[in-house]
Amino acid sequence: MDLTLNEKYSYEDISRLLNWSKYISAQIIGGYRYDDETNTLPVLVNYNKEDDAIAYEDHFENEEYLIALSKTNRKVNCKDAEIIFRKQPEYKNTKILLFVRKNKNDSETKTFYFLGEMNAAGDPEPVAVPKRDGTGGKVSAFKVRYRLESNVRRDIYEYITES
Repeated sequence: MDLTLNEKYSYEDISRLLNWSKYISAQIIGGYRYDDETNTLPVLVNYNKEDDAIAYEDHFENEEYLIALSKTNRKVNCKDAEIIFRKQPEYKNTKILLFVRKNKNDSETKTFYFLGEMNAAGDPEPVAVPKRDGTGGKVSAFKVRYRLESNVRRDIYEYITES
């Protein structure tokens, strides 16, 4: 794995540098994706969401902790939670890697900052997320509190979190 902390990477770079057997598109990754061959789980966050995006409330608590939501239609006992929270022996050594970009529309739209490895802290917390169809309905998801192994570099943290 040839990733450098605080460097920028595209989707293509990420799948190649994680040694995935094939390229997985951004749409299929959908925020995160576990690769069982390499035991890696990159988490890709668009920090500032578009108005029509699902109301994910991903945010940094500070330079050490990130709060992120799972994909929709996931419960606290699903396979995603087992992997992220390493609830089964086969996921014990999963590398969870954080990639963040400010938003999809900035000049760096194709690249994410690699902010290092992280681990889920505590347990998954169930949440209900509004459906995208405008019906007012809700779908299940779970909240994850991640602790980064290295604090986010101050200048990158300020750039990403400033409005």
